[in-house]
Amino acid sequence: GPVISLISPNDVDFGTVIWAAHKLGCTVAPSNAGATAEELIHQLRLSGATFVIAHPASLSRALSAAAACGIPPQRVVILSRQTSSVHRSSCRTIEQIICLGRDASARGASVDPQHDDNASPRAAFLCFSSGTTGLPKAVVVPHRALIADILLTAATSIPATRHYAPGSDSVLGVIPMSHMYGLLTLVHLYPYLGITSTLYETLPPFEEFLDSVERLHIEHLLVVPPLINAFLKHPKGAGRTYPFFKSCLVAAAPLDEEREKQFRALGGPDFHLSQVFGMTETGASNTVHIYETFSHFHSWPNYRSVIRQRSGRVCGRLLPCVTAKIVDGDGRIVPIGSPGELLVKGPQVCLGYLDNPAATGEALDNEGFLRTGDLVIVNEHGDIFVKERLKQIIKSKGFQVSPAELEGHILGHPFVQDVGVIGRPDERAGEVPVAFITLSAAGRQAAATSVSRVEEDVKLFVKEHKSTYKWLGDVFIVEEIPKLPSGKILVRELKKL
Repeated sequence: GPVISLISPNDVDFGTVIWAAHKLGCTVAPSNAGATAEELIHQLRLSGATFVIAHPASLSRALSAAAACGIPPQRVVILSRQTSSVHRSSCRTIEQIICLGRDASARGASVDPQHDDNASPRAAFLCFSSGTTGLPKAVVVPHRALIADILLTAATSIPATRHYAPGSDSVLGVIPMSHMYGLLTLVHLYPYLGITSTLYETLPPFEEFLDSVERLHIEHLLVVPPLINAFLKHPKGAGRTYPFFKSCLVAAAPLDEEREKQFRALGGPDFHLSQVFGMTETGASNTVHIYETFSHFHSWPNYRSVIRQRSGRVCGRLLPCVTAKIVDGDGRIVPIGSPGELLVKGPQVCLGYLDNPAATGEALDNEGFLRTGDLVIVNEHGDIFVKERLKQIIKSKGFQVSPAELEGHILGHPFVQDVGVIGRPDERAGEVPVAFITLSAAGRQAAATSVSRVEEDVKLFVKEHKSTYKWLGDVFIVEEIPKLPSGKILVRELKKL
């Protein structure tokens, strides 16, 4: 069906727009509200969107991108109930669209719901996922994948005891609804459970945020590890506890055992904390599930041996209905306890990448298993341990950052001859991109006057064109970028510099 681009921070009408679009048989392509006009142009062209719905905070960039893609202002709707938000008379607001629909309904018009054809799954979403080979690709997420994710997560992450009360509980909504994590949970899972979402367009000052959590008595949390760091280390959080916490779902980046224990201690004795581990291509970043995370090992007879055997980050066991295989570089299944790449298959796996059969073929094998790019070990009990990423994706603030995308952009700076980008661990963001550059003749001339000016100029070059989570943490000038004869960057060597 037609593709609608949705460019917005968290908003009470975010879900309504999606459900209305789906009822009309459309596919929704959500974009990060902080995306630059340049990034939006790429996403609009890639998705083939013919209609744009933009929040006032993103409107100017959305209009610029739409114009560059040949989408007229008449096909741009402002996600606002206030007509004063209309900067251009040719753009309508959501309120005006509702009035048009109400008038049409009064005249007897109706909309027939669109039904999925099992023989040809309809795409619910086009979600943009950074790959290792350049600009983001559009992941095709069918309706059945979203439904499977809702049911699987509901069955495993929210215990059906005292842990939720439909109609009275509330969940904290600070993760972006445009991100697959927020798209699954805030837009679909918690409405399905009857839990009210308390939304933040952007994260407020942290003391104000903590006061809101206590005042609103938020029972359920959807967080990424940097937010847990803030709970634990921010001076305004010292001495606070949250006995009303019932559940917490952690995703987008790993949470280590020590921080998990510290955070659990802030809640009551029945505070249930889970982690999900996955990727956009699995429909909602929850291929593998940590049930009660590390604490649940204590009740197992093999607990001590599991802890002793841990040679990587534990990521739990497979979700129901998910099948996995672990293979070596030649695609052969490895024995229990041997390292290999994790491949998964299940109802939540995407259909592939839009109009990109080559990338789809690389991601999905001939049996329909998705290559996760994670080197893992599985023991005889089914516990999966992540050794390292085979793909060099950087996870910054819960978002994927492609080193290749940043490298391609930085090479356009006149001071840069060559570049390599890697992720560096960061307490607040999880990881931040770091660039190693060699200098062009113009760069060497500028560095002779001021090395710091060159470094800051490269940082600014990224800031002016890329979303905030892609901004560089540091720039280092080196004599040479270590590479294989094939030209592939030796990431491990870069990390030693």
